[in-house]
Amino acid sequence: MRHFSEHEVTRSFTLGWHEKSNGELLSLVESRFDVFLTTDQNLRYQQNLSGRSLRLIILVAHSNKYEILLPLIPKVKEKLSTIQPGELAEIS
Repeated sequence: MRHFSEHEVTRSFTLGWHEKSNGELLSLVESRFDVFLTTDQNLRYQQNLSGRSLRLIILVAHSNKYEILLPLIPKVKEKLSTIQPGELAEIS
């Protein structure tokens, strides 16, 4: 993903994780990555996030289409430099 060239970025689909339950997906992500970027705004309510070391960024938008999320990228990049392990941030 060209907007995050300074980071290792992959999609859950690429890893074959796209059909995993949220809990299982979070554990897989946490075992391999430091940050999880998602558009699933219900994740924080559906999963117990306490005790996780994962940095979680939730993109809040009316659609998950690329054109809609693109303007959020500068805010995501800024948050990546400050978000701490176990922290959740919402970006809209």
